[in-house]
Amino acid sequence: MKKVLVTGAAGFIGHALCERLAQKAITIRVLLRRPTVGPWQDVQIQDLAELSTQPLNAGLMQGIDTVFHLAGVAHAGFPNAISSDVYWTVNVKATEKLFKMAAEAKVAHFIYFSSVKAIEPHDTYGHSKKAAEEVVLALGKHYEMNVCILRPALVYGPNVKGNLSSLLRSIDKGWFPPPPKTQNARSLLALNDLIDAALWVAEDERANGKIYTVTDGHRYSTREIYDAMRKALGLSPIKWAIPLNLWKLLAKMGDSIQHFTRFPAPFNSDKLEKLLGFAEYSGALIQNELGWSPKEDFFTVLPQMVAAHRNK
Repeated sequence: MKKVLVTGAAGFIGHALCERLAQKAITIRVLLRRPTVGPWQDVQIQDLAELSTQPLNAGLMQGIDTVFHLAGVAHAGFPNAISSDVYWTVNVKATEKLFKMAAEAKVAHFIYFSSVKAIEPHDTYGHSKKAAEEVVLALGKHYEMNVCILRPALVYGPNVKGNLSSLLRSIDKGWFPPPPKTQNARSLLALNDLIDAALWVAEDERANGKIYTVTDGHRYSTREIYDAMRKALGLSPIKWAIPLNLWKLLAKMGDSIQHFTRFPAPFNSDKLEKLLGFAEYSGALIQNELGWSPKEDFFTVLPQMVAAHRNK
């Protein structure tokens, strides 16, 4: 790789990817929604929602040999918070248009960051990511471009966003009661390992046309994560737990509140599933086929996450 295009570069994963590329002295062009400071040399501004209906910026793909496509509409977590049209427009149509422009410019590699939610999609977000995968694979064959799709598990690392950030913050403030030991299993992935995997597949021709689920190889229960966060925050251990039936009751109450108010409740069935449900995936394929393997786990990275949390 000599010159790459990164979409979604301002995000948690995209920014880390650009930092690693900069360390390798690779020239970076980014496609952003708004001007953002980062380790890139060239910035082009365009909203992905406009991408499917308006012309792409002239020269966007000029000189590019690899595209890392991370930008998209993420999981909303609340019914109807984002319309299905927006998911389709941004995650599918914009991806298709970006890919075709890359093909016309003779870009050599296209790496698409999907989601484990595309493995067995149950909502609009998952279906849109699955559809985008199919577009990338089909166009890759049609234009004879090297493509690879990564499905990362829930990513952790310093300055993490989303559910892990909320859980860490809530535990630190004493707002989050101890969950029960349900022995649920969840797959996670270190940010550094995801970046390693992305760079690996971009340079390994054996990855062409493949979809790889990426995890750190460990099974984590929610209670295990909770206890580890308390310890890393310097809080005393808790041996009791809120019973599972009470969590379910609170979730149903939240569902009822949402039904009548049409606003997201602080706790509902969707959040209960994310908290205590099973979300375990196998990352064996990329290891067996390409020889890539993760180097970090949640417990060793957690102190870095706590340090970043304290410095906010």
